[in-house]
Amino acid sequence: GGTMWTLAVRIGVIALATCLDTAFSFTLLKPSASIRRTRRNVGVPVLTADDGPEGFDADEIELLFSRECNKRGVLTVLQELEEDGPSAFKSPSHVVEFVMMSLQHRGKEGIEQAYRFSAPGAGSGQSFVHGPTMGIKRCHWGKTKVINRYVSGPAVDLEEFEQVVRRDYGVLVDCFAWRFMSANARREENGWIVEYTVDVRNAGEQRTAIFRLLYNWGAWCYMIFDVVLLPPMQTMEFSCDI
Repeated sequence: GGTMWTLAVRIGVIALATCLDTAFSFTLLKPSASIRRTRRNVGVPVLTADDGPEGFDADEIELLFSRECNKRGVLTVLQELEEDGPSAFKSPSHVVEFVMMSLQHRGKEGIEQAYRFSAPGAGSGQSFVHGPTMGIKRCHWGKTKVINRYVSGPAVDLEEFEQVVRRDYGVLVDCFAWRFMSANARREENGWIVEYTVDVRNAGEQRTAIFRLLYNWGAWCYMIFDVVLLPPMQTMEFSCDI
């Protein structure tokens, strides 16, 4: 009787182990295979001038890349910025990059995007729940300071902001080329303020622009409160590309 009982137990253990092994094999391997298939399907190709016919320029590469991303439903970081606006988990360097690309390529619409990502002005009545809307006045670039992590200075509406940008920062609009001068941001106030330095070239003129951003609790995002445009004699040399 004891021998039969022992044999039955062993058979039961073997059967259970076989079932568990089969179950775990299915559970662990199938998702892994599924992940591999997904990665193959949504991978975005890297396009270079060598991938196209002779004379395949950078604009055509950018267009093809954008079309490929749209076809696959993949948004680039800058496309997400345009779609979401100032919102959580947006890198301050990407905010500056998006604003500079908008000013470089999109004219009046680009200035509107710069306004969108500029910090709300003092006394603008921003909601700390929903973040700043386009109807809220923004900081006047060149005349805004931060005191105890709050902006101080005049606030402007979109029309006034456009006038300021075209009058005082025209070198940024439709510029020929620009690039960050350092991969690292300068930080103040324990990281509440970050600063990026950009080299800009336009119509034979080279200028250095310093973008200053303050973390905005309403948007959970760094937003531009000031841009300092150095005189040509103070323009810095490139330190690195990113």
